Amino acid sequence: MKGLLKKFRENKKGFTLAVLSAVLWGLFGPFLRLMAENGISDITVTTLAPTIMFLFFGGWILIKDRSMFKVSWKVLIVLMIHGFVLMNGMNFAYVQAVSRIPVGIVSLLAFCNVIILMIMERIFKGIKLTKVKIIACSIAVVGVALVLQIFNLGTSSLDIMGIIWALANSLILASAYFLISHVYYPNDVSWQAQLFYPNLFGALFLYVTACPPWQMISDIAGAAAQNGAIVWIIVLGFAALPQVLSFSWIQMAFGMIDAPYVSMAYCLEPVVALIVGFFMFGESMTMVQIIGIVLTIVCIFYTYYAESKEPLPEN
Repeated sequence: MKGLLKKFRENKKGFTLAVLSAVLWGLFGPFLRLMAENGISDITVTTLAPTIMFLFFGGWILIKDRSMFKVSWKVLIVLMIHGFVLMNGMNFAYVQAVSRIPVGIVSLLAFCNVIILMIMERIFKGIKLTKVKIIACSIAVVGVALVLQIFNLGTSSLDIMGIIWALANSLILASAYFLISHVYYPNDVSWQAQLFYPNLFGALFLYVTACPPWQMISDIAGAAAQNGAIVWIIVLGFAALPQVLSFSWIQMAFGMIDAPYVSMAYCLEPVVALIVGFFMFGESMTMVQIIGIVLTIVCIFYTYYAESKEPLPEN
């Protein structure tokens, strides 16, 4: 009985962490805008993100428990591919997609990774599609579509290659989430190591191909010299909120609840970005978007409530 109660509490904690992670990830876009307005280039930001992550979590492991560095060679190869291919592939696919179709459609298709993830779990792990997952996913997709005003874009905004790249981005996200839930955790890879290795390999790739570390530091220092200490405050906020904390909480959530539920919580990401844009940058918000916000919040509460009513396993 104690074991069942512990599992019940873990489910609640996992879902709460997923929601908090999604809220902080919603600050990613506003932070990008703040950094761009203060003179930090896109390629610097792209390189900065994995650099922050591997330095922070590498330091964490060195101080707390160096045994976390130890993983099997097979898993290390998967982590390397994760860093080289999935992390950098996601960035490349996203850039290719937004250059061809509206960012709202790209974001919606990116969120639809939850559908691909559920299909992958069904095919490779035999996990059934539950009624809760199907209903919650449907509500979330409609809510996100309304928030992003997809229905106002028209067919003239569509480009087949843009759609393909956006779907590739969604597939990459689903693949990364599948690896976290069904490869890394079952092989006892700590969530700290899961964040250290892919970011290390991803950063090394960017150092060689796009932006060496000294160029990244020079760009940030130059922006700070021109715009003042606010640049360092923005960079620290970016490092702490949509990077370290957001990714820590999502990794922990994957170890506690089903992967689709973690992914589904990210329907809050465009909601948070929209609300922050409204209050910080004076952007407008339509009634349709407000309805979308309500739907996404309904999705979160429905999932949380429905899961709390699910019977606990006997074993």
